[in-house]
Amino acid sequence: MNIDLLLKFGWVFCVGFIECFCSTLNTKFVVRNKRILSFITSFINILIWAYVVALTVENIKNFSVIAVYGIGFGIGVIVAIQFDKYLDRIATFKGLRIKKKKKRARARKK
Repeated sequence: MNIDLLLKFGWVFCVGFIECFCSTLNTKFVVRNKRILSFITSFINILIWAYVVALTVENIKNFSVIAVYGIGFGIGVIVAIQFDKYLDRIATFKGLRIKKKKKRARARKK
């Protein structure tokens, strides 16, 4: 294989991985009402998304580029979920609260 092609596949894989990683964390931050972290991950996600659209249009006939991007995207989901669990453990260890408080239903008085 050509070195340029391998570098391109590696780059496309990394871009797919980073986009999905940011997208997954963004969803978690939105659910937890973390505005600044949601903004940062959304901004990175959209920048990468615009790049991916341009890359896909440029290589529309090369299915292997799209497949490598999909593999990177799928692995990004798995790693982001594990990273989120790691963040929760670190926060618990340090005594921080990053999860949203659960509202408890009050018992009605009769």
